Amino acid sequence: MGTSPVLCVADAGLAGEILRNEQGIWSAANPGDAMVDELAILDDAQHREVRALFQRVFDADSIDGYLRLADPLVDAAIERWLTRGRVHFKREVVRLMKRVTARALLGARGVADAEWLARALAWVCAGRGAVLPPWLSPKAIRARLAYAGLRGALSKRTAAGSADLLGRLRAAARDAGFHDDERLLRLFLSVVVGAVETTASAMASMGYLLAKHEPWQERLRDEARDAGLAPVTCAGGRRLELARCTWNESMRLFPVAPHVPRRARRTTRVGGADVPAGTGVLVMLTTLWSDPAWWSEPDGFDPDRFSAARAEDRRRKGLFLPFGAGAHACIGMQLATAQALSFWHAMLTRCRFSLAPGYDAHHTFSPMGMVSGDVRLAVKPA
Repeated sequence: MGTSPVLCVADAGLAGEILRNEQGIWSAANPGDAMVDELAILDDAQHREVRALFQRVFDADSIDGYLRLADPLVDAAIERWLTRGRVHFKREVVRLMKRVTARALLGARGVADAEWLARALAWVCAGRGAVLPPWLSPKAIRARLAYAGLRGALSKRTAAGSADLLGRLRAAARDAGFHDDERLLRLFLSVVVGAVETTASAMASMGYLLAKHEPWQERLRDEARDAGLAPVTCAGGRRLELARCTWNESMRLFPVAPHVPRRARRTTRVGGADVPAGTGVLVMLTTLWSDPAWWSEPDGFDPDRFSAARAEDRRRKGLFLPFGAGAHACIGMQLATAQALSFWHAMLTRCRFSLAPGYDAHHTFSPMGMVSGDVRLAVKPA
């Protein structure tokens, strides 16, 4: 990449070893990302300190609280789609996730506040995908201005009694003696922006697949009704096994990220290859997840491959790690899965939907990996 050699790894066993990083060989640091001080790119004691803080606000009880704040926004969005009888799903699910984030994670107060926060988040997200250098890209410039505005607005909020993620995080930080509020906000916004992009992208892909494969839509609808969950919680979501399998299959077919980057901290060997210190390594997720050696008919949509009976994802350790592994596994993976299961439970119990017009999609990046096309749906009551 450029003038630097990069080793690409598409072997499940090696991929798992690199991501788990039990020997401390691999660094997640990426000096090129100066927008925020990201939790995902910290190493060693610094990473452990911050991760322990975030883990206190990503437990099951906290996630259930975030879902309760999000539920009214999800219900209102579905009602609008039903009234219109159609939805530009790819665009609208991204918009919905930004509103949910503004309310449940950022603690927005009122409609105007939520809209402003959602719009600022959109600008920050867009800036992360800018191709030009930051000083030349209008997207990147606007993203930095929006980030500064978010930081200023959030720094004025109080955490007392807040059910949103930011309020809980500030309370946890005070309890832990973490007093660098500026850095806490940078870390918090990096996690939030990543959550918006990745979760919305995967949900858009799942919407296309369920609209394309309506028999699966019916199976998930029956499961959702039989589960009798109102509302969905972390514990209750475990009963939505088919929905969870479909969520995994959506991420496998349309990976949100093509690879996971790491850098060798010292000279080592990988699969018989000598890797000098400082060498970049890419764990190739898209290759791993489409390898016919491990997946039956890998190009087909088959959520049952993730069922307990077949468990293709467990044929080899390290084969399917959509949220990473080890110390740097995605801190928000339980939240993302809970949000997806909660949304699809609400959508499927109230709607039937189909592609309007139909098309055959492919995997694309814009900048997150997701389904191509608009994913326009015709929607009617279930």
